[in-house]
Amino acid sequence: MWRQLTSLCVVLALIVGALMLGCSGRENPTMTIDPLETSPFRGTVSFSSLEYNQVGDQPTRIVTVNWASEIPPSQSQAPFPVLYLLHDFDGDGEYFGRFNMQGILEEMFEAGEIGRLMVVTVGASNTFGGSYYRNSPSSGLYADLISETIQLIEDVQFPGRVYTTQIGASARAIGGHGMGGYGAMRYAMEDNEYDFSSVSSMSAPLSFEADWDGQPWINRWVDSVFMENGVVDSATYKSMDPTRPYDPSKVFTNRLFGMSAAFSPRDLDPFDKVDTCFKCANIFCSSLKPVAPCSLFASVSPAEYTFEFPPDPDGKRGDTIVAAAPEQPANVGVDLPALWTKSIVDSIWNMWLASDATTYLQENPSALSGIEVYVDCGVDDEFGYLYHNRDFREALNAAGANYMYEEYSGTATIPAGHSDLVSERLRRVIKYHSDRLARPDGT
Repeated sequence: MWRQLTSLCVVLALIVGALMLGCSGRENPTMTIDPLETSPFRGTVSFSSLEYNQVGDQPTRIVTVNWASEIPPSQSQAPFPVLYLLHDFDGDGEYFGRFNMQGILEEMFEAGEIGRLMVVTVGASNTFGGSYYRNSPSSGLYADLISETIQLIEDVQFPGRVYTTQIGASARAIGGHGMGGYGAMRYAMEDNEYDFSSVSSMSAPLSFEADWDGQPWINRWVDSVFMENGVVDSATYKSMDPTRPYDPSKVFTNRLFGMSAAFSPRDLDPFDKVDTCFKCANIFCSSLKPVAPCSLFASVSPAEYTFEFPPDPDGKRGDTIVAAAPEQPANVGVDLPALWTKSIVDSIWNMWLASDATTYLQENPSALSGIEVYVDCGVDDEFGYLYHNRDFREALNAAGANYMYEEYSGTATIPAGHSDLVSERLRRVIKYHSDRLARPDGT
């Protein structure tokens, strides 16, 4: 989990960073390999897409590379096809290692169930716990992070352990669990710089307008969020804060704020109230010092559903010098889709629907043309994602997509909840992609 925050006093820098990333002359990311780690590769990478993000999250992330192969990858071997596997909320670059990824790959390869391939994971969590792999002015450019990761693997050789990857959509696949399944599906459907032979999603939020046992899914979520925070009036609503201190037990609250930062961000600059919390020493903001206590999240008038987050009021981010920075610290926020009265705000909800996978596929039925699709979900998923996946299956049918869909049950002792049986599902996903990835003859 990436929870170390650094000082931030930029508005223009985010725009400049985005423009630089979009230029054809973008610099290749570089990886530093941990000493003597060969199973799997584990490296740290500083990504330009995450520099100057407005909540001050570190741009340096862990990238893990697992493989199915006779020996550790080397220059003497044929190029590898690659599966980019995106982690769930509250995960990191080592997420799938907790489900014995390397052991699964070795076992399946030795049994002849899969061919040679690499599996790559990059850390994409943030202050809220998860980015949902979207580009957001509130939390960072996490769709661009996917592009940078692919560029890293295909264009940059690991120091001391040289290998090659097979280039092209036929040798490239993407998938993920939960938040990562959503991110993989949206990235694969959109017009990005990389294409794929196949895409997979395990227990992901793929249809925001799904019904959950007779109620709109978002209404059920809002009920759970308010219950976690004891919200009974406007005051208790505005006191919600999933990051300070981060409470892992507030699973619905954390995810709602994470989704809001990804799907309904708001640029609040300039915001006068910041003077009650911070003051820049000069126009270069060489030192940020708190002049009065304030919450990371402060209610913003007149929009009751908007939460604002200025730089860390505890002053733990250190000093940052940014030439030509504005006099005020950057201010961004999130718009929650519901008021404290539990009324859904249509204008905000429409922003969510613009990021919805099912809505996107309905409006762009050819988005998955030429890509084979795998989707699954457990019948006991506690976040209601089973109903999401059923809606998405209908959209796949309507679009004429080439797909495999599975709902799975638990065992006598283990339910088929959101994070249960992930190791077993990984075997299905890896097999699905392996069967569809192109490889050089004889490998």
